[in-house]
Amino acid sequence: MARQKISIAIDIETASKLLARLAKERKNGNSGTLSRSDLVEKAIKENINSLQNESEAGEAA
Repeated sequence: MARQKISIAIDIETASKLLARLAKERKNGNSGTLSRSDLVEKAIKENINSLQNESEAGEAA
């Protein structure tokens, strides 16, 4: 899988949450062979999925 370079804009609160998640993953030893960029990518994808789920839940209500 080829890596793509992307640029995103996130607010300070979101960045703080992502960094906390990264630190938690590393502290728990869940990083395995994942690089820092892999962990950040994983956290961003999870954050995007969470935001999409919140949006869909709001639309359903």
